[in-house]
Amino acid sequence: MSGTPRRISNAQARRIALAAQGFADPRPSGRVTAAHIRRVLKRVGMLQLDSVNVLVRSHYIPLFSRLGPYPRTLLDEYAYRRRNLFEYWGHAASLIPIEHYRLFRHRMDSVDRWRIHEFAKEKPAYIDTVLTEVRERGRIAVGELPEPGERAGSWWGWGDGKLALEYLFVRGFVTTSARPAFTRVYDAAERVIPHTHLHAEPASADDARRELLLLAARSMGVATARDLVDYYRLSLQQTKETLRESSPQASWNRWRSKAGKSLPTSIPTHASRVASTPTPCSRRSTR
Repeated sequence: MSGTPRRISNAQARRIALAAQGFADPRPSGRVTAAHIRRVLKRVGMLQLDSVNVLVRSHYIPLFSRLGPYPRTLLDEYAYRRRNLFEYWGHAASLIPIEHYRLFRHRMDSVDRWRIHEFAKEKPAYIDTVLTEVRERGRIAVGELPEPGERAGSWWGWGDGKLALEYLFVRGFVTTSARPAFTRVYDAAERVIPHTHLHAEPASADDARRELLLLAARSMGVATARDLVDYYRLSLQQTKETLRESSPQASWNRWRSKAGKSLPTSIPTHASRVASTPTPCSRRSTR
């Protein structure tokens, strides 16, 4: 990473960020296709899932804001039928490109990373029973378990069945097979994740962190170290160490905003030209 900060105006920083997120890309002139979804995913890196539904489920909105009107079934098919995306904890619960599956394997192996592992310590036999049920029965929702347990509240008060399935989910033994009416339907990972990705050599924790950091920088364009960390929920200290390392895959640059209050870090190779252009990167309103 270059040592001397380069000055950048707030307007330039905004244009870099908007371009990195795909808001400068032209909308499709005709029918939206899977290729357009793939283009947006290359920009944003993932689509966050959220149970809150005011206008529409949150993972459909980023595509609309960049592509315009499109059939939501196109994203469903792209994710759950073609298996181009998989569900996991990226920034939060997210739909992530399947080619990045190897970058999250180390998280699946990091038992202590998840608070839910306390439940696994308390009821290992029950978790084994649930895993056997999924593997023998196939696709299953929580309510279809023989003994799903009682919910303890109206929001996150999960019963034992949900806790068991979520533990198996974060460990990579099961994953989401479908989402009818946003209900997570689980199945064994070997029946959902394409073979080439399921059995690919997983990235080490260090390599995964480095690649995720580069993906975050590419998606953000300009960001503080804390911003980069939060994109994929990385460790701040480890991220700073990675930023200090020289990388042949990236041209890290240090920028100081006009206000001088932060020290953004970016990979501006695709966005620096936008920053140097006096006209806005897009005429389309971003409000």
